[in-house]
Amino acid sequence: MSLALPAAVTQALVAPPRRLAFLPDLPYTPAMRGVTAPTSRPRALRSTVVVADDDPDYRYFVRFLLVPLADAVTIVGEASDGEETMALVLRKRPDILVADLLMPLLNGIELTRRLKQELPATKIVLMTAYTEDANRRLALIAGADAFLDKTALTTELLPAIRDLVGSSR
Repeated sequence: MSLALPAAVTQALVAPPRRLAFLPDLPYTPAMRGVTAPTSRPRALRSTVVVADDDPDYRYFVRFLLVPLADAVTIVGEASDGEETMALVLRKRPDILVADLLMPLLNGIELTRRLKQELPATKIVLMTAYTEDANRRLALIAGADAFLDKTALTTELLPAIRDLVGSSR
C-alpha cells in the first residue's frame, strides 16, 4: 500500500540547505532539521575523534551524540573492527578514540594497550554493555582514559568527551 504525502510534508523532508561539515557521512534525517555546524572555533583548534564499533547503529549514535560538541570536536574517521581501528588511528592520529570494548579481530583492551604504546597522547574512551568491574579494571590498566556503559551513553558520553577535550588543550 502506497501513501501519497501532502506537498508540505514532502517539502519538509528535503535535504538541509547547509551540510554538517564535521560529519560528512552522517545521513541527514528530518529529526536533525535546523542543526548546523557552529563556526565559533576554527577547525584547526578542534579535537579530532575516531569512532570504532562493530555495530554501525552505535557508530551513528555516537556521531549523533557528539553533534552538540561540533565547535569542539571533528570526527575524522570510523572503523568497524579492532585491526581497522588500529590502522586508522595510526594514520589519522586523533586526539580521542571512542571505541567498543568487544570488537572483532582485536578487542578494546588489547587495542588500548597497543595504541597507548604507539600514541600515548591519544585519549581513549572504551564503551560497553558489559560493565563488570573486571572489564573496567582491565580497561583502566590498559590505559583507557574513560570507561562508559553503552546503556548510559546519552548521559555519560558528552561529559567524558568534554573532560578529555579540556585535558588535551
